[in-house]
Amino acid sequence: MCVPIIELYKKIDNEEECIASFETVESAIYFSMANRIMNKGWVRRCLDINDYPDMKHYSEKYPYTNDYRFSFKYEANVIEREEARVMENSVLELRGKPEKCKIVLLHKVEEREERVGLFTSVKEAFKYSVENEIMSQNQVLMSLKRNIYPSLMRIPKAYPHTNEYRFAYIKN
Repeated sequence: MCVPIIELYKKIDNEEECIASFETVESAIYFSMANRIMNKGWVRRCLDINDYPDMKHYSEKYPYTNDYRFSFKYEANVIEREEARVMENSVLELRGKPEKCKIVLLHKVEEREERVGLFTSVKEAFKYSVENEIMSQNQVLMSLKRNIYPSLMRIPKAYPHTNEYRFAYIKN
């Protein structure tokens, strides 16, 4: 199992430097707000997009938000994989052995489920999910942990079809 660690990066002369690491999202949010880096919404958004925020209007409370970003890093037990490529029909095909796949993405179509993708790591599932606007990283983790379709109750407008997808571990 991958253990996520959250890192805080800062832009310095067109390069970035890791200036802090956190074990939980809550500790990253607390640090960010205490040091006037960004609010909790932007911390979560940075983790979802894995990039620097694009704030057009600066606030007095957080004037340097665009210079920082939070990112997940995975420590230990990450399986090295061959790069995956996405086919035109959105089915993820691996250039390796299918038995190495640990996670499957399922799409609910009427009363049945279609397999949309196969992934060898949680990080790969995160990346695919956010790039294709399926669900946020926290929702991916919840879907894997509880083996459910995430509810639409608290879903941001960025992921309107979250309740149609779920991630599940493949049992050997």
